[in-house]
Amino acid sequence: MGFFDKLKSVSNFLTGNSAEVTMEIPTVTRGVPFTVIVKAKIKDADLKINKAYFKINAFEKIEKMVPETEGEKEFEENETFDFSIDLEGSTVLKANETYSWQKEITIPENTMPTVSTYPNHYWLCLAGLDVKGNDPDTGWKDLLVS
Repeated sequence: MGFFDKLKSVSNFLTGNSAEVTMEIPTVTRGVPFTVIVKAKIKDADLKINKAYFKINAFEKIEKMVPETEGEKEFEENETFDFSIDLEGSTVLKANETYSWQKEITIPENTMPTVSTYPNHYWLCLAGLDVKGNDPDTGWKDLLVS
């Protein structure tokens, strides 16, 4: 491995750029199973992962009752749903290959849907690869749940 390859490897370790991770999620209805598809395109070097994962979180954002201030509002956030599932265990993903995982998931019917009125309830999801250093991931994405 040359100097520039080592430099690139260190950069990927720090930035999470060793793979491009994407996810596909259909319309989500509480109580109805749906399939999430996570893909990872590995970049220039083999990548040892501890696991591939998918997460869903939901939050309720409520305006706090505070004495009148100059137009400023304070909010409180409460987590209402926390879900995480492993898609793959410890393995080595080969350079320049694309990997895909599918998992059927059901969000319970007794959870709150996405609501844009008071109180505001929203859902987020994320897929990633657990690696030494910064995890390559999709970043948290909005999820519409009905």
